[in-house]
Amino acid sequence: MASAFIVKGDYKEMEDRTSAEYHLTPRGWITGTNRYFDKVQGTEVERTSDTVETIIVTSEQTSPWSKQYSYSESVWKSLDISEKDLAALYEKFPKQFPSREGPQS
Repeated sequence: MASAFIVKGDYKEMEDRTSAEYHLTPRGWITGTNRYFDKVQGTEVERTSDTVETIIVTSEQTSPWSKQYSYSESVWKSLDISEKDLAALYEKFPKQFPSREGPQS
């Protein structure tokens, strides 16, 4: 019986894996690059110079019959912004991304 456990970075047994970047700027959340199994889909979008944080939202499905799991993780933060200013941006432009807590219905 095949295992449904997936080691991060090992996609051999995975049915589907997509990811999308989102960059927080003073103008709000800007959509970045989309990937399918880590291969760029469409145009690669560079992080803008005024980006203060980059989040990647990943969706994974281990088989056609399993639920899809979605989660987000912060992968980059600017050292040029204070925690106070970052908190103000979060208040103005809330994070509306799935957590790492488990399956999404």
